[in-house]
Amino acid sequence: MRIGGSLMQPNLAVHATRSGLWTTLAQVVQLVMGLAGFWLLSFWLAPTDYGLFGMAATFLAFVGVLGDSGITAAIVRHPTVPDDVLATGFWISLGGATVLTLGCAAGAPVLAWFYGQPDVFPMSVALAATFLLAAPGRVSTAMLQRSMHFKTLAIINMSTVAVALVVALVAASAGAGAWALIFQMGVGFLVPSLAALVVAPVPCSPRLVRREHARALGRFGTHLGGWSLATTLGRAMEGVLAGRMLGAEATGYLAMGFRLITAPLERFSSALANVFLPTFTGLQDVEARRHAFLRAVTIITVLVAPVCAGAAAVSDEIVTFLPERWSGLAPVLRVQSVGLLLCGLFYVCVAVLTADGRSATLLKFGLVLVPMSWTGSAVGALLGSAPALAAGWSAAALGGALCLLALVWRSLALDARVVKALVPPLVASGLMALCVWACLRAWELHGTREGLLVGVPTGVAAYVAVGRVLMPRQLMMLWALLGKAVARGRPDQVVAPRLAA
Repeated sequence: MRIGGSLMQPNLAVHATRSGLWTTLAQVVQLVMGLAGFWLLSFWLAPTDYGLFGMAATFLAFVGVLGDSGITAAIVRHPTVPDDVLATGFWISLGGATVLTLGCAAGAPVLAWFYGQPDVFPMSVALAATFLLAAPGRVSTAMLQRSMHFKTLAIINMSTVAVALVVALVAASAGAGAWALIFQMGVGFLVPSLAALVVAPVPCSPRLVRREHARALGRFGTHLGGWSLATTLGRAMEGVLAGRMLGAEATGYLAMGFRLITAPLERFSSALANVFLPTFTGLQDVEARRHAFLRAVTIITVLVAPVCAGAAAVSDEIVTFLPERWSGLAPVLRVQSVGLLLCGLFYVCVAVLTADGRSATLLKFGLVLVPMSWTGSAVGALLGSAPALAAGWSAAALGGALCLLALVWRSLALDARVVKALVPPLVASGLMALCVWACLRAWELHGTREGLLVGVPTGVAAYVAVGRVLMPRQLMMLWALLGKAVARGRPDQVVAPRLAA
């Protein structure tokens, strides 16, 4: 396949695209079930319930990313994966999870005092245990990613969302309140961990642990974990300031907006970037790596940008499917959607730097990103509204994506083709959003449930029509890859699957 004038490895491209299809399917199913779940839960849960859950999850929001300790990425990009490497990674993950669980549980009384909510204490202790629920399956999940068994991961993830949703609905209908969300999160960590262990068991004998492997995995994982912690610290300040200065209702709006828009789009972008990580690691030629990056950025932006712009355009219509008490959520959704326009670019750049082993660079950049995010959130809190708080974080997110692109630009010696890959889908998405906004008002459907049902197909049609004019090559490339990916026959395996052995 020829991209940008250079011959690429067709098997690699097609296999990555097929993996991306399974990942996309899983994310779409999770999004649909998630939206249905939010709608059903909203009849039993109020904004204050989500606010209490957000307060109890403060420590989890700050240090939750350390539960992985960078082990997944370290295993994916490790040159070889003998039993002693896997066993070492398993025990590092389990040991780190134990420390985090004890630390977060010990801090639960502080959270209850800080927010002035006694109910936060037991909820925070329960959430601390999720580290131990997720830890056993980390290395197994990494092996599935390394072997590009994304179909298996997709099935596990879809099944997990369904089971967790049923548990949450049963608990909420029984009057559990915010605890229904805690049960949902606990099941969401436990089920995939157990499933990954069953599908891809790894050696876990303590006798296989090696100090040299622990140092190598720990060094890379510490830097990557520090990067994840820094980005999370930047974001978590939004919820802290909302809970402290604006109250539980504003915190609930931000939490619901995160669940409806931010989390699904970030999971989708991150999942596609996870497909790209082992793909990029397997490439050695500089020109091939450069074109792989351009292709990944193009595909993710073409898919993510219209969803962000479309969500902003129909935010008022989305809220109509929720009870009346959620009417103040619409402006938060609108702002958060705009802030995610470069979400795909952000995660692809992280994947490139991770594949190159530049975890220390990511850590340094994350430390710079923290004060940027905190400043934006502080300004929003002083303005006294949840949308303003969301706008502060969104500005930092967009700026962070561009700064990461600058780092990758130097690393891969990129050129103007990156701009040509990004601008057309962003412009097409903006025009599509304007078209939907104008049509709903012209047809007097603004702020109605019918408006969402009409706005979605209108947006898809408008995006395709505008895209055929502004980005025909990008659409043709995506269509060709999709056609080959769904064709019968399995392409040659690029990363040899250890699991098959």
